[in-house]
Formats: sequence, structure tokens, C-alpha cells
Amino acid sequence: LITTVFGLAVAIPAVIAYNVLVNRLGLFAGEMEGFAHEIVGTLAREGRI
Repeated sequence: LITTVFGLAVAIPAVIAYNVLVNRLGLFAGEMEGFAHEIVGTLAREGRI
């Protein structure tokens, strides 16, 4: 029973941290995608691509 408590004490914060990091990574990827679209649009308007 003690081992289960310690396992949960480690697992629960690890899952929370994982979800926070995955969420931040998703937001960052979305920002990068938007920035890439801006760059491509600018280059297309200038006739560079």
C-alpha cells in the first residue's frame, strides 16, 4: 500500500507536467505555423517565391 502511495505521488505530478508541456508545445507550434504563413505570404507578394 505504501508503494502505491509513493507511485501515485510521483505519477500524478508527472502526468500534470506532461500535459502542461504538451499544451505549451502545441501553442508554440501554432505560433510558428502562423509566422511561417506570414513569411510565405510576404515572400509571395514580393515575388521571391
